[in-house]
Amino acid sequence: TWATCATGANGTNYWQLNNNILAPYNTTLDLAIGGNATSSAKFQVFGASGNATTSGNLTFSGTGSLIQSTANQNLTFGGSTTGDIILQPLNGSGNVGIGTATPKAKLTMTRADTTTENGIYLQTSSAQDWKIYQPTGTSNLRFWTDFDSTDKLTLTTGGNIGIGTTSPTALLDVNGTASVSG
Repeated sequence: TWATCATGANGTNYWQLNNNILAPYNTTLDLAIGGNATSSAKFQVFGASGNATTSGNLTFSGTGSLIQSTANQNLTFGGSTTGDIILQPLNGSGNVGIGTATPKAKLTMTRADTTTENGIYLQTSSAQDWKIYQPTGTSNLRFWTDFDSTDKLTLTTGGNIGIGTTSPTALLDVNGTASVSG
């Protein structure tokens, strides 16, 4: 019966059932499933921190599965002992979306509005960073470097390419000296 399970053989109450929620009676205790110590358990929740770990796979089924943080806190995947992080939807034939629930390619990034830029930032420890982005309010594509904090290359939706200019007026518009060989 539930009473025997909750109190154990020696009569100590280890569990509580409130509002259909089963929890350890002492919420600072760790909960281990599949082993009798956190080092051998297949899944454990640590009472003092609320952290959970698993030594196997964590699988979600159903529609709308969600992993999220609350109160606008960061959500970090990986740490100092984590290997590669692999995203492989549909066994590698699916797509990954950032800012979209309907990605159209292996990686699709969508901005919700045109008041912020959309891009990829390539950062190194030597402060020679690059950014590939769509500027605010446009669909153009730009390549920027923080070496001198300027856009180096602009591709417009009309097909113009600008080098040293963000407003190319010809198929190839170079602001500065150019060299052509061959």
